[in-house]
Amino acid sequence: MGAVRIRLGQPEAGPAPELWHDDAEYVNAREDPDAATHRGLSAIQTFFAGWFAAYPDLSVQPVESRPNGDRMFVWVRMTGHGATSGLPLDLELAHVWTLEDGKIRRIEEYMDAPRPWPPPASRLPSIPSPWTST
Repeated sequence: MGAVRIRLGQPEAGPAPELWHDDAEYVNAREDPDAATHRGLSAIQTFFAGWFAAYPDLSVQPVESRPNGDRMFVWVRMTGHGATSGLPLDLELAHVWTLEDGKIRRIEEYMDAPRPWPPPASRLPSIPSPWTST
């Protein structure tokens, strides 16, 4: 997870190819005005570049992570300042990572994840659980 954080902090580097499958997917939260599924390293790199264009000093820090088999819940904190406005960004959101053969297959973002984590099961209707088998 540390390597992902470091590479996210270097916009010119983009997603680290050694950590991602070539056909990986990044699904940003449905609440995002630009909600979409970004497929492949090139699309993910373009998506990340947009973050750094909007917030040149963007920092994405993992706050908490919990693995379960091939899935991992990661709570992240994003901080930075708007490129034009200088206004601060301080946002926490949930990621559910799907791993395959030691690489990232898919990351899904959730802005509506309850905090603190984990909440009672009754508060999880829209978030797939990486901890229970189906």
